Amino acid sequence: MVDLWEAFGRMAVDDQFRQELYTACPVVTYEKENFPDKFKGIGLNIPSSNYDNVRNVVVKYMPDFPASMMALGEILMVLSSRKFRDLEDALADAIKTTHIGVAGFGRLYYIGLGCMLLDSNIRIGFANQLFDQYQYGQLQTGEKNSLRDLALAPTVTNSAVIACNMYWGTACTDYQTFYPGHLHPIVQAYPPK
Repeated sequence: MVDLWEAFGRMAVDDQFRQELYTACPVVTYEKENFPDKFKGIGLNIPSSNYDNVRNVVVKYMPDFPASMMALGEILMVLSSRKFRDLEDALADAIKTTHIGVAGFGRLYYIGLGCMLLDSNIRIGFANQLFDQYQYGQLQTGEKNSLRDLALAPTVTNSAVIACNMYWGTACTDYQTFYPGHLHPIVQAYPPK
């Protein structure tokens, strides 16, 4: 999950990274996989070459941390939509127009940025400087100030909510915090037999 948060945070502030991902990810409607009846509708049939293409971009910008199939699949899923790309570009523009510094920070900063764009509880926590409470206490002062200021910027908050609700709604499992109605998704019989 942390790799997705970092990639999402970097995508929101790094135009070159975002454009390379747009090039690597086709705009398509992936077929739903033909699973047995009890698993119908739980997966997308994304070719392995698409994962390879996205991994090549991600590791170029995030070379010091492994990229999971989950993170690559989430990126492929959201960027398969032209509408999401437009919303992602609007989010990037909203961040730019704040004139808040977002470049040259450490990895934890981009993890926190991506997480707060997806998780409104984290965004509210950062706005209230609760970095230690949410395991971001090791951020430098300038990084904390940037995240706090972005969390307090209404244009950033509104753009993040609109973009993220397109794919990550009530059943989202890409959050860091618990929220009412949270269900942990399972893809096989539970408990196992």
